[in-house]
Amino acid sequence: MIEGGKCQCGKNIVPFRKLCPSCGSAMNKVEFENVGSILTYTTLHAPPEGFEGPIRLAMVELKEGAHLVCSVQGHRDMNIRDEVTVKSDGENFFCEHV
Repeated sequence: MIEGGKCQCGKNIVPFRKLCPSCGSAMNKVEFENVGSILTYTTLHAPPEGFEGPIRLAMVELKEGAHLVCSVQGHRDMNIRDEVTVKSDGENFFCEHV
């Protein structure tokens, strides 16, 4: 499960924030399923100093509609709409193909 926020206006976000970025109302803390699909992705062949490349990143939409950026694990080719599972180490998100 992935911790996020749900607002009365219908906005779902990850990670959790106290206030909704859309309407400013208080968010309710919820847990989302850790399954989603790739919206877009990129590969950093020349990553920032201190990181080893290439680094593959994906924008994922969870089933509940929240979006997050995650580091792609594994070596399979990525495609838009591929289903992935998302995990967190408490600070970063990682995803891999289902």
